[in-house]
Amino acid sequence: MSDFDYIVRDSSVLPSRNARAAEYDKDTAIRIGIVRKVETTTDGPIYSVEVLTNGKITLVGCVPMVRWGGAHNFEECGVRPWLLTAIEAMPPQTALAEYSTKSGDVVVVAFLNGKAREGIILGSLNHTSRKPKLKPGDISYLSEFNGLETSIKEDGSYKVTFKGYSAANLTALKLPPKGVKVAPPLYNPLTGGSYFGFSDNGSFVASDGSQFLKIHKNPATGSVIIKSGSSQLELGGNPAVGKFSVTTGSIVMESSLEASIKAKLAVKIEATAQVSIKAQQLAIGNDQFELFDGLTQLIDALGSLVVTSPVGTCTPLMSAPTWAAQILPIKMKLMVLKGSLKSADSFSLAGNDDSIIKSSAE
Repeated sequence: MSDFDYIVRDSSVLPSRNARAAEYDKDTAIRIGIVRKVETTTDGPIYSVEVLTNGKITLVGCVPMVRWGGAHNFEECGVRPWLLTAIEAMPPQTALAEYSTKSGDVVVVAFLNGKAREGIILGSLNHTSRKPKLKPGDISYLSEFNGLETSIKEDGSYKVTFKGYSAANLTALKLPPKGVKVAPPLYNPLTGGSYFGFSDNGSFVASDGSQFLKIHKNPATGSVIIKSGSSQLELGGNPAVGKFSVTTGSIVMESSLEASIKAKLAVKIEATAQVSIKAQQLAIGNDQFELFDGLTQLIDALGSLVVTSPVGTCTPLMSAPTWAAQILPIKMKLMVLKGSLKSADSFSLAGNDDSIIKSSAE
């Protein structure tokens, strides 16, 4: 429509674009900000973000972007603000201090529909108070959240470390900015050091820093190793012949009903000082002969032997007429039962008990 069509403009029908320029104007830039404070609502937290726009700080109410936004599939994450006191109580130089002196998260913000009234936190940037830990050129992953460090190295090894986040960190992060960089976190050495993860060959390790459980991955001699103090246990061997080994200072096994040990070839028990077996009844033998029953029969048979000695020295008991019929069969059974003493095997590992998994920060 020409500007010279001699038609009188009715603002209710044909609004002036210049008069409504503020409504039509959109800010489609993606901007950097720092989270100042958080407001709690029934639909979740709203974060007030200090966004730098044309040299001025603009407060924008933002919600964080999440990976899943379904009714059942969701993700929630708390974003840290730097202001927990009244902004009016702070001097201007404190309120407008650099990001490195504030404990709030540094975020990237986009405005919904191009309006600064409402924004979305798209992600975060490195806080300038913290120096990067990854080495230059290292294609790895490293993150830490409340003292829980997650690392993935270039060789594919994965490690999650509990570093023992100290309660003093929470107190320090709540303090107003003091013009100096935010201090690095403190860790409690008494609780920190536990970790779990996968080594570069696929073995799994879970450890508290000293004792550990390891699933050693090896097609020929894979094993499960558990170590605590001087005690060590291994389930291993090879696919054809498994092996169970234990070494410790003292072993106690108690069963309220029954205990059973069965081996196809041999069972060996060895003690340097003493072996004690106590029960109401004992039985030692094989399918043909039981030792205690055989000894009982032997005593009865010896007592019933008739020795012929008309004059002088008695003849040997084996010359008795009943020896071959009563005693000799029992002796043969005892000879079949008799074995040789063998020493017990010593503890040895079939797998590798190295429990170290390096982090990308190392």
